[in-house]
Amino acid sequence: MSSAQQQRVSRIGSNRSNRMLRVWASRRLALGALGVAVLGCAPVDSRPSIALVVIDTLRADAVSAYGAVEGTTPAIDALAAQGLRYSRAYAPSPWTIPSHASLFTGVGVETHGTGLAGQSSLPERFVTLAERLADAGYETAAFSENMIV
Repeated sequence: MSSAQQQRVSRIGSNRSNRMLRVWASRRLALGALGVAVLGCAPVDSRPSIALVVIDTLRADAVSAYGAVEGTTPAIDALAAQGLRYSRAYAPSPWTIPSHASLFTGVGVETHGTGLAGQSSLPERFVTLAERLADAGYETAAFSENMIV
């Protein structure tokens, strides 16, 4: 192949590569614009975010948000400043398992029976807060270091 033929083949390949690159780029740009348009049209979720923080065996007088000690619980203080902070909360049981079962179902210990007479887990017939939130379209998660909760 002569030098002129090699240059022509190189130019054709270069033109083909450039054309393919332009097509690829224009398709990517079109897809990106479509993505922005779709995301831009997505409805804004007006439901509140929910974070339920449950801490076993923590007294209110050890939390800065309740005014007793300054600077001991900055993360909890920030949550309390932006959300709801209850001044009175009562446990339905002195024990973790039945108290959590009541908190997550809204029914008393005498109704769900968790923690009584050898019943160590919540019976399936009770609907939990997480299930109700999931039914309403929320994504739920739980994080615990207590293996019995």
